[in-house]
Amino acid sequence: MAAKLNAIVLVVALCFAQNGYSWDENKFNCVYNPPCTQYFRDRGQYYFAYDASNSTFVQCDQWGGCFHMPCAPGTVWSTRAYTCIQGNSNGLLTTTKPTTTTTRFVRDLGKYNCSINQPCTQYFRDRGQYYFANDASNSNFVQCDEWGGCFVMPCAPGTVWSTVAYTCVNA
Repeated sequence: MAAKLNAIVLVVALCFAQNGYSWDENKFNCVYNPPCTQYFRDRGQYYFAYDASNSTFVQCDQWGGCFHMPCAPGTVWSTRAYTCIQGNSNGLLTTTKPTTTTTRFVRDLGKYNCSINQPCTQYFRDRGQYYFANDASNSNFVQCDEWGGCFVMPCAPGTVWSTVAYTCVNA
């Protein structure tokens, strides 16, 4: 029986490796290793390191939905800070000369919610804008998906939404 169980574990491990995925208990993805379990939601943990890139993170919603989310340009995910920070591929802070970033849109500076003043329109999606300030609290932001779904999401503890940085930043 033990040999049979070991063979099953080996086959599962080979399937992950064959598809280019490896499992790390501290890094997740929404396909093979989703973290959006009741266990984490009960503890208020909605953000996780992504196993394929440090310029992306995994975000869960209150119903267990799982999303791969990009960090703002020039930032990387930091599990320690529980948000994207300016840094290099190791998540360490760096100092660099200022650069010019070109975006596909001029960020809308309005404040929104998902009921009366919903921003997840085709207009913004066509311009690549999926994140907006929340009109009720700066510790939340509005996130849209590619189908027009609207979600009010919390910033990590100790952070607030910054329209300028296009992410949550230290308060």
